[in-house]
Amino acid sequence: MDFNNKFPVLSTIAKIIFFVGCIILIIGICCGGYELIEYFKLLSTEGGEWYWSKDDIARVIAFVVATVLGLITMAIAEVIGVLFTIEKNTRQENN
Repeated sequence: MDFNNKFPVLSTIAKIIFFVGCIILIIGICCGGYELIEYFKLLSTEGGEWYWSKDDIARVIAFVVATVLGLITMAIAEVIGVLFTIEKNTRQENN
């Protein structure tokens, strides 16, 4: 996403939104990865009885919500970038 000199504030906001979306996505993946590691450790040490505790359910929900929210946030920032490109191309065609 390029910085648009005609709309500097909106460009900055789009970059911040994209950065926040990346952080949310990374947090979500870390929650899911941690839960997956715990599951495989349990399978390898105790042989297989998986009990869904409240912490496990909360981590899975956090994984799903954070991953979806991070992707949506990043998509919103990309939409702003696409609008910049459309505006740039429209100005070039009219000149």
